[in-house]
Amino acid sequence: MCAGTYYVTVKDHNGITSIDSIVLIDPAELDLSISTFDASCGKNDGKAQVSVAGGSGNYSYNWSNGDMINKADSLSAGTGSILVTDNGTGCSSSKYFTIENTDAPTLSLTGKDIACNGDATGEIS
Repeated sequence: MCAGTYYVTVKDHNGITSIDSIVLIDPAELDLSISTFDASCGKNDGKAQVSVAGGSGNYSYNWSNGDMINKADSLSAGTGSILVTDNGTGCSSSKYFTIENTDAPTLSLTGKDIACNGDATGEIS
C-alpha cells in the first residue's frame, strides 16, 4: 500500500457500524552527499566520505572498493560508487563520485577549424 490515510468500516450482523482509520507514512528519502579528496598522481591515496540525511539514522555502507563504513580510503583516480542502506526501513540509495589526480600533467590544446567542408585543413597543437 502507498502512503496515505486508510479507512475501514465494519458492520456486524445487528447493523452496528464501527469506523476506524490509520495513516501509513512514507519514510524520508535517503539524501547522500559525498565529499572527495583527490589522489596524488599515480597513487591510491584518494578518499571519499558520505553524509546521509533522511531515513532512520541507522545505515550500512558499501563502497565500490569494499569499504563498509561512512568513508573510503586508498582510492585511485577514477569513478567509484557508494550504496547506503537504511537498516531501519531496508531502503537503499546509491551515488557515483569521481576521484581526480592531483599533480597530473596539464594540457592546453588549441585548434584551427577546417576551411571548407570535406577539406583536411584543420590543425590541433
